[in-house]
Amino acid sequence: MLEASSVTLERPLSSVGPRVRKPVQLRATRPSILDLRFCGDPWIVAGDDGQFALCLGDYSLASINSLPLDLPALNGLLDRVRHRRPRYRLSQSRKIT
Repeated sequence: MLEASSVTLERPLSSVGPRVRKPVQLRATRPSILDLRFCGDPWIVAGDDGQFALCLGDYSLASINSLPLDLPALNGLLDRVRHRRPRYRLSQSRKIT
C-alpha cells in the first residue's frame, strides 16, 4: 500500500506582491434620439407589414403600430420635439430680491 506523505508547497518569494485588481465600473447610458449630436435626422417610415419604423441613418431603432394617416403627423411631432427651443426658466432669469 502507498502511504500519503505530507508535503507542503511553499510559494516562491518574489519582489512583486500579488496583483490587486480594482473592480472596473462602467456607466452605460442610452443616447437620446433627441440629442442633436447625432449625425442625420431621425424619421418615421412606413413598412410593408403595416408597421412604422423609427429610423436614424440606416438603422431601424423601433417599430410603431399606427394608421397610415398618422405618418406625417408623427414625423412633424418628432421634428418639433427634436428642434424645439429650450424652455424659458423663470428662476434663472428673474431673481426676486
